[in-house]
Amino acid sequence: MGIAQANRITKNALDFFVQDSYKLRPYFTLELGLRYAWNMTPNEAMGRFVNFDPASASLIRVGDPYSQNDKNFQPRVGFAWDVFRSGKTVLRSGYGYQVDQPITGVVTGLNSNPPFAVPIAVAAQPLATLGALYDPNNATNISPGVVNPNFKNANVQSWNLNVQQQVTRNPGVMIGYFGAKGTHLEVDRNINQSTVLGAPGSRPFVALSASSQFLPGKTLSNRITERDSNSNSNYNTL
Repeated sequence: MGIAQANRITKNALDFFVQDSYKLRPYFTLELGLRYAWNMTPNEAMGRFVNFDPASASLIRVGDPYSQNDKNFQPRVGFAWDVFRSGKTVLRSGYGYQVDQPITGVVTGLNSNPPFAVPIAVAAQPLATLGALYDPNNATNISPGVVNPNFKNANVQSWNLNVQQQVTRNPGVMIGYFGAKGTHLEVDRNINQSTVLGAPGSRPFVALSASSQFLPGKTLSNRITERDSNSNSNYNTL
């Protein structure tokens, strides 16, 4: 058994933001803003990232697990309009585009892959047997983690349109529409499920390829968890 070593994962980011208000007319105000974010790809101090490559069914040591997300320009725009110039009826609207900065948990599974660790799937059995399986030379049913090399930062677009009306001196009412759309949301999926129920041999990946950089030919379990970014969401409300 090797000596345990702590992971040192860094996740850097660089952000700039500008915003201003413009009173184009006494009754019309425009709000403009722009944020730029460079969410740098997480890395491990000792380069201990190993990704499973589905194309070759191999474990490959990688530097950056996915490409840099460095084109995150995020505009904001909004306005407030005193429709009848009486101060009693105001129409407001706004739009914003926001990019999420992923946490280091996106990539932590990659330094739990062989040869730095041996993730395996086993049924209940004595601890002595399990200890032998954790030896890379004896390991079977390996369950590696995967990060899609095309992983993208999640983003959310949000918008609203509402009208506010003063009813009497104190109370007022507002009716508004609010919407949001999420894109590139993070999702974990098992990419090694059997395609035929009860037929383990129908899994996409039965074993690591003979050309795998680590543990060539070792059998794979029915769970290979891929971290991807192709989920979406929609929200609309009145």
